[in-house]
Amino acid sequence: MKYMGRAALLAFLIALVGATPAQAAPDPAGVYNRIVASANPAATYSWLTPAQQNAFRFYLLPAATSVRPIASPSRMRAQAPLALAASGCKNLGNVVSARNAFGVELWRYELYVNFCWNSGRITYSEAHDKGLVYVAFWSWRQISLTKSVATSLMPQRLTVAAQAEFKVCLFADIGCMQYYYPWHTMRALGDGTVTLWAMGK
Repeated sequence: MKYMGRAALLAFLIALVGATPAQAAPDPAGVYNRIVASANPAATYSWLTPAQQNAFRFYLLPAATSVRPIASPSRMRAQAPLALAASGCKNLGNVVSARNAFGVELWRYELYVNFCWNSGRITYSEAHDKGLVYVAFWSWRQISLTKSVATSLMPQRLTVAAQAEFKVCLFADIGCMQYYYPWHTMRALGDGTVTLWAMGK
């Protein structure tokens, strides 16, 4: 009998039984780490199988977003003279975050608001937002941050609104896969009452 190489023997056996060898599904986290660690991520991505490319993209996409208050928001700046004469002050924080199907946090968008009041009036307020990305290929930019006080009302009303854009973009020939536009809105009255809203997309 003529000698048959291993590749030819494998092909012969597959044809004989009419089946293909089982292939394990690609590990999305493993494929992601391989690309990020590469000196040329675009080239590494192009060399992957279609299944590996799909696993990589799946790892980057949010499966769920959540909204929650920040346990320890930033404190008021020391240079707030009007805050010293207030009858009350509050330090508030809220966060929208996104995680993939494996529980990995992809990004978060935070809003911090500090304000003081006295006899129904808003005597001091400050606000700032912050975006954080934890996974490569995601980026963010601030769209808007506004703060206003309705002085014609009593008690006066402070309104803070913030929005940002988060996007995940791969390589030049692929472009961006997904955009998110999380926002926060906070309303506070001159008696210390506060309402917070936020949305993940």
